[in-house]
Amino acid sequence: MTGAAAFCISVLVAASAVAADEPAFSREAQGRLLRGPAFDAAADAEAFGRLVREAESHLAAGNTMAAQRAFDDAALLRHTAEVELGLVRTYMQAGGYRQAVAFAAHAAGAHREYPGGMALYAWLLKVGGQDVAAMHFLDEAIARSPTHAALLEARGALTAARLPEAGVLLQAPLRLAPYEGPAVSAVEAQVVGSGVLMRDGRTALVPAAAIASAQSTGRRIWARNGLGQRRQATVLRPLGSTGLVLLQLDAAFELPAEASNDVQLTPRAPFAGSPSYAVEYGVHSSSASAATVGTAEPAWPLLKQGFFGRGGSAQLDATARPLAIELPPGPRGGPVFDLAGRLAGVAVVSPEGVDQLIPAAAFAEVYGVGPAIELPAAAAAMSMDLIYERALLMALQIVVER
Repeated sequence: MTGAAAFCISVLVAASAVAADEPAFSREAQGRLLRGPAFDAAADAEAFGRLVREAESHLAAGNTMAAQRAFDDAALLRHTAEVELGLVRTYMQAGGYRQAVAFAAHAAGAHREYPGGMALYAWLLKVGGQDVAAMHFLDEAIARSPTHAALLEARGALTAARLPEAGVLLQAPLRLAPYEGPAVSAVEAQVVGSGVLMRDGRTALVPAAAIASAQSTGRRIWARNGLGQRRQATVLRPLGSTGLVLLQLDAAFELPAEASNDVQLTPRAPFAGSPSYAVEYGVHSSSASAATVGTAEPAWPLLKQGFFGRGGSAQLDATARPLAIELPPGPRGGPVFDLAGRLAGVAVVSPEGVDQLIPAAAFAEVYGVGPAIELPAAAAAMSMDLIYERALLMALQIVVER
């Protein structure tokens, strides 16, 4: 987080502190002042509630445009944390992480009457790789509201690097996860790993070990992105000796119009010690093992910062090499990016339990580009929030039938 962003939050918090000390103003008096003597408080409350319910229904169905219209209409009636947090989640489900986290900063700072707003803001910072800032703002909120359930649950999830479990953190108006419609029942399925969407939007790479059991028993396999969109998948073929398999999706993902999956590959194997970003889906509960997430709940992926490890050749080859990034508990298979936002490879775990990188050279052909060496060797650094927006589309949860 930049110093300017932190300053803005401080100003918002300070301003809201002043507002919190002011006496409550009659909503009916406000309505009459703004909309004339014909204002009907009961009708206004009914219309507001209906719009919020409609917005949540549209969002649960994956219709983000309709959800935003309904939330915007509700905001014209009342300026509340409920509506603003709904808009934050709408922006996220539409793939707009940067817009979501910026508006969440406003909602959390301007609505101290609802401390839970800081839980959503902190979690958005967390998933985007800003762990220190996330814990800082959350601790400040807990100091003001030490018994608030959402804040305490969020701190537990942040500290343990685990996904929010069923409860207040997965309910509106917070819901620290995307909706999925129609959802896969946790009784029917479980998340077993991560995957990487290829450029065509219809194929994906996943670790063979993650789906081996489902493949051998004929159970169904799905791939789900960070927007909550899900597609059924079938195995096309293994990818040589990499330990990865190529999946065919039954339909292309419906990506936002402004989004692009035209992510370039790194032109050569990354140098040891150079910065990197890995994206994975964490586990939901302490009972889940490293081989399974333990539930079929959709989630936003987690971005982690680190470095490429030493090992292998510096030339363009498919040799696995160490990955010096502290990844969250759980299975692997997610994308790894370099500082310029280019796809450097896929995160896997060795038989010895060491996190490794399968370099992009191993799948350049199936990704949909020519030899990666043809790409420019140098590129400007990309902001971490934009890399995360790419990851929302590219990082997939792999779900299998129980």
